[in-house]
Amino acid sequence: MGAFGRVIQSFAGTQSINLVCPTDLRQFNTTANNVVQIANLTSRYTLAINTELTEPFPNLIQRIHQEMVKKKNQRQCFDALSSLLRDYHSKPVEQLETIVDDNYQIREIAYTNFGVLDKEHLNFGDISVKSLIMTGGFRRAPMFQIATGTFDDRLTLAFNMNGTNSEYLFGMALARNVAIIINNFSLETLSIES
Repeated sequence: MGAFGRVIQSFAGTQSINLVCPTDLRQFNTTANNVVQIANLTSRYTLAINTELTEPFPNLIQRIHQEMVKKKNQRQCFDALSSLLRDYHSKPVEQLETIVDDNYQIREIAYTNFGVLDKEHLNFGDISVKSLIMTGGFRRAPMFQIATGTFDDRLTLAFNMNGTNSEYLFGMALARNVAIIINNFSLETLSIES
């Protein structure tokens, strides 16, 4: 998330990183153990950090981590939902739709994270899954969403885009720059630990 934020920040030339991070609301439902639910039970944490492009990347990701811990402890992902639950009996549908529009719009530049996908629990009978890449929905350029996920200890970055060849190449450049930042950070971390 930090690497994607830094890449978008550098392309946009801003002094801030503003992203949303999705979260699975099923984790808060303690009564639904071992129940299969087919629904989009997601919300999001909204992250806004002021940062210079010259801020060292390890410092930036530490600040992003601290901010995400704070948002999670405050259960910020429920902020918009709680007002809907509180008001759905008393407000007209038009006002509720406005609340939804204000809080659930698709962002033009977005990040999504499918988390760590457990190889042992991904079961298709006799079919063995060797690799897995998950993506978000298709976006029409210049809209862009990068999707991350980890399967079998391997991080993937992916995106779906409808656009021209040059728009696709720009999307690939964004994804490659994110990968370069992650790779460089990993190499620096390994050399410090050695």
